[in-house]
Amino acid sequence: MLALQQPEAMTAEIYISGRITKDKTLKDVIRQFKSFDEPTEVVVEIKSNGGNKDEGNAVYDYLKNIDAEIPVTTKTGKAYSIAAKIFAAGRERIVED
Repeated sequence: MLALQQPEAMTAEIYISGRITKDKTLKDVIRQFKSFDEPTEVVVEIKSNGGNKDEGNAVYDYLKNIDAEIPVTTKTGKAYSIAAKIFAAGRERIVED
């Protein structure tokens, strides 16, 4: 009998820090995500005071689209303004002490 091997779990780690700026933050998130080959889960660590609303909304939408396929967990100790919306994109949300 042939035994089926479970695929090895791979976590894509994405970091969002500092100010969320137009034409930078979304590109950086996409670059980080695509640097992982077939991840089985995503963890997004956020440390931001916020910034550009449109860019933050675009990051939120991107993460929600990923979450439709594989689970996204967001973690933060500081997610203010539009960064709080990005934090809400996670299926599981962790607030650090």
